[in-house]
Amino acid sequence: MRILVLGGAGLTGSKVVSEASRKGYEVYATYRNTPPPPSSKAVWIRTDVDEPESIRKLLDEVKPDAVIDMHAFNKVDDCEDVGKEQCWKTNAVSPGLWAKECSRRGVKYLTVSTDFVFDGENPPYSEDSIPRPLSQYAVSKLVGEQRALLEGAIVLRTAVVYDADKRSKFPGWVIRNVMEGKRIGVFVDQWNNPTLARDLAHASILAIEELKGPILLHAVGRECASRYSFAMEIVRVLGLDEDLLEATCSCRVNQKAKRPHKACLKTTKIEDVLGFVPRGYREALRDVSSELKEVWMS
Repeated sequence: MRILVLGGAGLTGSKVVSEASRKGYEVYATYRNTPPPPSSKAVWIRTDVDEPESIRKLLDEVKPDAVIDMHAFNKVDDCEDVGKEQCWKTNAVSPGLWAKECSRRGVKYLTVSTDFVFDGENPPYSEDSIPRPLSQYAVSKLVGEQRALLEGAIVLRTAVVYDADKRSKFPGWVIRNVMEGKRIGVFVDQWNNPTLARDLAHASILAIEELKGPILLHAVGRECASRYSFAMEIVRVLGLDEDLLEATCSCRVNQKAKRPHKACLKTTKIEDVLGFVPRGYREALRDVSSELKEVWMS
């Protein structure tokens, strides 16, 4: 199988490229600004994957059997103002365009959405729960997944993606500050399902191998946790000072975009259809603890 990975140099995209290559697939991958790793076996293409002409050109030249779309505009607060136009173009418009062009060519298309499509008032949420987005970012992702599903896509909703990688935003913020001896406030009132990037990559490839769209799945870690609990486990695994973490409320921070307080997702459906659920954060952090120490402490 020939797979085209969009955003292949990103945190999750790079894991998709690695896993697909390991399984013997022919891999093409796109990047825009972040250079690809020199050790990668993929064929790399630098392009803007949001432009309609680029979409058609890539599909006609690469001729993939499947497209795994890991590119997104993830600056949640910027979607409210300075990045609103790009946010909408990348998250809302692009998935529909890709899904349509893939459908015309008989190519499978998978894209990723977010737990932020829910307001966090009535967790846990299944794939059948009614979305209620609270921010421009969440609206853009919801529209993107709806447009993609209309064209027969596979959509995976995920949350708080991380790995033993310095590009992991939340763990990186926690680790850097604690290693510098800084005391940080971590939210006890924002709950999500932390998801290991390599598990999301594995789920994505399984879905491409085994499923036919349109289908929507929650591909998140099996445990829902507050940011504080997640941070505490990160610090414990690395043997750092737990006393530097202070439980605090998000109400004390002025965030432009409103976030759901408890966007916990159910994983029953993905386990039923794929026989796989990403690991809970405690198990996952234990499993990658040696890699985390090598990345951050060597």
